[in-house]
Amino acid sequence: MRFSDSETQKLLRDTARSYLAKTYPWERLYAIEKGQEQLTERDLKELAELGWLGLLAPEAAGGGGASLLEAAAVVDEFGYAAVPAPVAVSNIAADLLAGSGAKEARDHLARLVSGEQLYTVSESTRRRGRAPSNGAAGAPPLTASGGKLNGVLPLVPFGATAGFALAPLTLDGERAFAAVPLAGARRE
Repeated sequence: MRFSDSETQKLLRDTARSYLAKTYPWERLYAIEKGQEQLTERDLKELAELGWLGLLAPEAAGGGGASLLEAAAVVDEFGYAAVPAPVAVSNIAADLLAGSGAKEARDHLARLVSGEQLYTVSESTRRRGRAPSNGAAGAPPLTASGGKLNGVLPLVPFGATAGFALAPLTLDGERAFAAVPLAGARRE
């Protein structure tokens, strides 16, 4: 099979490539890699203004209404340019929020798309048939009971700057998914 970009994918790819080459020259990328520089709030706001943090969000919510393949073209360019930006995780979060159908999800989605709040995702603390992925033997999964959250969110990309992590959890014994606020959380 031969795969090639659609006109929309090509436009997204070319726009992202041009922006990344201009905004993240190799000198800046090396400074980020060495910890001498970080992505700023302004950088993240600009990514939101360009629509890249909410490509998978519906247009009705202010998002791009893009397909997975269209979003993948942008994510691919960020990866190729080695820019450590939350474009992939933000779009996964946008897709999860858009598909949840929960009334509260609309508010979260609006904040994500506008760049007001950065959203990320967390993997489950347990993988089928394996030890907990956070390295803590016997660590409990994230649970919610009586209005309190307990447990560990392992491997939260951009967890230091994100306001919320979308994570699977157990809610009063039932499997659920939640937007977990990271403000006030102990981060390691």
